[in-house]
Amino acid sequence: MSKKQTLQLHSSDDASIQPRRVPMQARSRERVERILDAAAQLLNEEGYNAVKTNTIAKRAGVPIGSVYQFFPNRYAIFNALASRYQTRIADVLETHFGPENFNHEKWKETLADVIDILATMWRDDWDFHSVWLAIQNTTELQEADQLFRQEIIDTILVEFLRRIVPGCDDRQLETMACVIYETSNLLLANSMRNGEKQDELLVDELKFLLHSYITSHITSITNLTDESDY
Repeated sequence: MSKKQTLQLHSSDDASIQPRRVPMQARSRERVERILDAAAQLLNEEGYNAVKTNTIAKRAGVPIGSVYQFFPNRYAIFNALASRYQTRIADVLETHFGPENFNHEKWKETLADVIDILATMWRDDWDFHSVWLAIQNTTELQEADQLFRQEIIDTILVEFLRRIVPGCDDRQLETMACVIYETSNLLLANSMRNGEKQDELLVDELKFLLHSYITSHITSITNLTDESDY
């Protein structure tokens, strides 16, 4: 992995959710961002089923032809939104868990910091929350999300754990990374189940749970190593 922006996110091979073309000029990029922002706002305000390409175009203030110039359907727009938020998540994880900033003595604090950052995204960015819900409602987006999940596990979380819990084999590390990813995703989503007020106690319990889980593996490996010395 290089120093910055090293994780290359891969999307689904399903052509129906891919953009028709990637904007190259600044004006085109700005128009695409307006389309994506409008879609995120509408998802938040109106809900998944109510958001159509024509309502997105109207909210973005662009002709419907401009939407179809870049996206074949609303699912491709939702996929682009998902990719935008996935990139934000990947940047947070890579910045804090990557080898450049790794401090073995402070892994507990780093883990807590990451959970706090992600919890803030869930609490303060309701567009992010709405996009996450859209992913759960679209089979094609679920497939793309699974690809993202596996890249995060393989490329960032497994390597982070490898430095903290040396001696584990790859299968064990991948399983641990999967538990951490799935538990965090589920509990952060549930922390917002009561609306705009986040359940801060649940976020704190998530940090305690992950800390205890990793520590128990460190203790187990240490005990096995000590026993093998006899």
